[in-house]
Amino acid sequence: MSADELERPRQAVIVAGGRGTRLGPLTADRPKALVPVGGRPFIDWLIASLRDRGFDRILLLLGYRADMVVEHAGTGYPLGVEIETVTTDVDDETGRRFRAARDRLDERFLFAYCDNLWPMPWERLWHQYVTARLPGQVVVYANDDEFTRSNVRVAEGRVEAYDPARAQPGLRGVEIGYAILERSMLDLLPRENVSLQAGIYPRLIQRRELGALVTHHRYYS
Repeated sequence: MSADELERPRQAVIVAGGRGTRLGPLTADRPKALVPVGGRPFIDWLIASLRDRGFDRILLLLGYRADMVVEHAGTGYPLGVEIETVTTDVDDETGRRFRAARDRLDERFLFAYCDNLWPMPWERLWHQYVTARLPGQVVVYANDDEFTRSNVRVAEGRVEAYDPARAQPGLRGVEIGYAILERSMLDLLPRENVSLQAGIYPRLIQRRELGALVTHHRYYS
């Protein structure tokens, strides 16, 4: 199946519910998505980047200080996209947030963290996804410069290991949050309060169904 025969996603789902404790006092009075960078809230840069790559519908999954994000984004965002929000408990992991938002999800969507920005070469990402035809495809920073500790191992375009604790030997690369996912994958989520990645990725890896686009371009976090 070619890229022309499969409809590309236009919905991007951004997880923005965490407390952002690693940012210390910067998130004492605001969610990390609204921490200013270059004179604008970080999420503005992210949404503008997604819009410029053809994503005109944004779903925000919120928790911590959700009201501030809703007030900032509204429903008709001035950057020219349609925004929806789903808010769950502040202590919910991303798996529960996605479960709560299931009815709002398209059959296929782009997943992104609210605190990472990467200059996404969308056509390359989409072409690899269509060619591989796996239910999920993540973006992995090669981490050749050891920018941070690795949490994945990739071989032949597939993720072979995913370790959020970054403790396994032989890890090489960092999963940076950009991913093409299918809504049906939520059926793999356990009932426990776990992250989307911890709940789904290991099962897909066992089936050799989690693809990976490896990039050498630094992401900004």
